[in-house]
Amino acid sequence: MSIKKVQLILLCEDKQHKSFVYRFLKKRGLQYINPRVKISPMGNGSGEQYVRKVFTQELNYYRKRTTNAVFIVMIDGDTVGVNGRIGQLKQECEKRNIQFRQEDEAVMIAVPTRNIETWIHFLDSNDVNEIKPYPKLPKERDCQPAVDKLVEICQNKEPVIGCPSLAAACEEYKLVFRK
Repeated sequence: MSIKKVQLILLCEDKQHKSFVYRFLKKRGLQYINPRVKISPMGNGSGEQYVRKVFTQELNYYRKRTTNAVFIVMIDGDTVGVNGRIGQLKQECEKRNIQFRQEDEAVMIAVPTRNIETWIHFLDSNDVNEIKPYPKLPKERDCQPAVDKLVEICQNKEPVIGCPSLAAACEEYKLVFRK
């Protein structure tokens, strides 16, 4: 596996998102240089609202970087799902007169629906539905077995069947990291 060095810009709702992304990228052979991480502050309202509010600021920051920058957004789909959440991010751009991500940009939007725990539950070989909330893990690092399973799925180029939001995130990953 070759090592690819990137400047990582990560915008996410919570530490579980961050842990999941960091572990996944490391297992996939990415080294991130000078990571810039924005996480919703605890106790200051909804994590998804924070991500939506800060999205355009971080998109502009990404666009000012030189080569090898990657911007990853992790925002729960809750009850609006992948397309609904991406649509909300587009609306934030429109409100601020900023272009939404372009095809040639390394901008990945992952929308675990209902939340990241749905993905973890699914990757632990369980059936899931994306409406039901699943319990949080005791510690963020407890996602490691689920991340290992996802890496195995990616390496074997297996399709993700049974968790549409995870399948969509895998497609986003392929688009961003083929560049």
